[in-house]
Amino acid sequence: MKIELPASYPVGIEDLSAKITLNASAVKDYATGNVLSTSATEAKAVDQVITLKDNVAPTVSKVEYVKDANGLATGLKLTFSEAVDTTSAAGSPDFTDDFVIKTGSTVIPYTVASATSTDTDTDNVVTLNFTSVSTAASNVTIATNTDLTKIDLADKSGNNKVASFSVTAQ
Repeated sequence: MKIELPASYPVGIEDLSAKITLNASAVKDYATGNVLSTSATEAKAVDQVITLKDNVAPTVSKVEYVKDANGLATGLKLTFSEAVDTTSAAGSPDFTDDFVIKTGSTVIPYTVASATSTDTDTDNVVTLNFTSVSTAASNVTIATNTDLTKIDLADKSGNNKVASFSVTAQ
């Protein structure tokens, strides 16, 4: 049996147990029309504890320019639909192969900014700094690497890598 929960149903970043209760008088076998039950002699409700696991990949919900005091773009701020794990095995971000940033057909090199203690929205935000402000121009596009084996950024549960995307920065 496959049970799909509505998008509004909260599932945490860790595996969670949930109790599913099916009212026996309301649940019937599609093929026979018989009432489903855990008992062979009478109709009873079915109570089952199941494990819920996050299986939704984070998606990019917003891409913004990061600008210096002169208004020049110095990077991009990516906001994701859910919390992402911004630490690599070494303890610092290393997602330099995850994304490809371009202006026209020119690739813009970048580094991944480390979160600071003053950041208040770091759970679902990754900042990419251009290595040269002079290459940063308007109409910058960012996409996930077409080589999906190079994508390391995942949600906090570690179950789901970032979903493929391609957008123009705003």
